Amino acid sequence: MKHKVVFEDWEKECEEGSCYESGTRLLVNGKQVLDSVTPVKAVKAVLDELGIVYELEEKHEYD
Repeated sequence: MKHKVVFEDWEKECEEGSCYESGTRLLVNGKQVLDSVTPVKAVKAVLDELGIVYELEEKHEYD
């Protein structure tokens, strides 16, 4: 089965221009799974949504 993963940029301005927000939402097979993503959050969300068992390890340069 082929799954569709979409990263969609969004932006929102509050009334009278008092604030501005933006981000990228993540959709898997047409279902929104995250409203604001980071690379790691995106990978986890896609795998979770597809029901894939995984082990994910984050390493940082300073670790």
